[in-house]
Amino acid sequence: MAFHTVQPNDTWPSLSARYGCPICLLLRANNGDDSLLDGRVLHIPSPSFCHTQQQPAQPRRHRYAKGETLLWIALRHHVTALSILQENHLLSAGQLQPGMLLLIPAPPEGTKIVTAQAMDTLEQIARAHDMTPQSLCSLNRLPEGTQVHPGMQLYVRDARASMGCKYCPV
Repeated sequence: MAFHTVQPNDTWPSLSARYGCPICLLLRANNGDDSLLDGRVLHIPSPSFCHTQQQPAQPRRHRYAKGETLLWIALRHHVTALSILQENHLLSAGQLQPGMLLLIPAPPEGTKIVTAQAMDTLEQIARAHDMTPQSLCSLNRLPEGTQVHPGMQLYVRDARASMGCKYCPV
C-alpha cells in the first residue's frame, strides 16, 4: 500500500485519477473518513483492496525522530497513540527519545479509531458504537472506569467490517 500526503487542491476525483484507484477503494482504505485536510496521510490501496482477504498486519517499526509527535506517528500508522505507548511499555510520550525504535502494533481487526470530544464519556462512546463500556475498555486495554479526555483516541468496533464495503458492491 502506498501513501499520499494531502495537498491544498486535492479532491477525491483528482486522487482517484492520479492513482488509478476508484474513490470507493480510497475511502475504504482510509476507514471511510472523507476529510481531505492538508497534511493528512492517506493510504492508497491496490486495485484489489476490497476483494482480497487481508492478512492481519504484523507489528511494524518506526524510528522516532526529533520533532515528531506521538499523535503524528499514530495517525501515520492508523493506530492509537495509546496503543503505541502500551506496545512499547511506555507511560507517556515524554519518554520518547530521538533514535528510539518503536514497535507499531497492528490495529485490532474490525475496528476504527474515534477521537473523544469535550464532554464525552466512556459510556457514551461505547453506546454510540453498539458496545459496552467493558468491551470498549478491553479492546483498548484500559482499566474499567477509565476517564476519557478530549483528543483521546480509542478503538471502536467498525460495523462496516462485517458487511463488506460501504462504498461499492463487493
